[in-house]
Amino acid sequence: MDKKASKHGLLRKKLQKGMIFMGALAEGTEKLQKQASRAVGFMAGKKVGIRSVSDVQQVDDPLEALKVLSDALFQMGIQWNFKPFKHVHMDNFIEHKDGKQHIYLVFKDCMIRNALFHYGHVQKESLCIMSHGIFSGALEAIMPGYDIQLEIEYAGPNSCYKVLTLTPRKSTDDG
Repeated sequence: MDKKASKHGLLRKKLQKGMIFMGALAEGTEKLQKQASRAVGFMAGKKVGIRSVSDVQQVDDPLEALKVLSDALFQMGIQWNFKPFKHVHMDNFIEHKDGKQHIYLVFKDCMIRNALFHYGHVQKESLCIMSHGIFSGALEAIMPGYDIQLEIEYAGPNSCYKVLTLTPRKSTDDG
């Protein structure tokens, strides 16, 4: 194993220990605050996401934006393994419905899911929602013409299946 991979592995282990602490904190917050903890987590994550990619290239193509995001995260030492998923009934990775674009994503290696399983905390709660905020905020910074929403369709021990919805922002120009 090369030095860079070894260093990356050590950093990831340290980060996961922090995530285990966050899982415990999130569980306590959820018991006290219920829905509010999800909203706070999403908003906090969104700010982190926007700030974390403030210096990357902005693009209009959603699939290119996912690649830009993946590369930017990797440069920060975060390996978040997500890939677009195409159903058999789809011609391409992007489904157009109701003026919105939908992209189905599979998240294979997620530090948050790993930490939640280690701690014994359930998925789909505030810590997952915080990661959705990070993801959404980062993509909104990369694709400023869209509001981004990420929702869990399925959360499992080996991967999560999510739908990414891109809604064009309404123009604020008066003329």
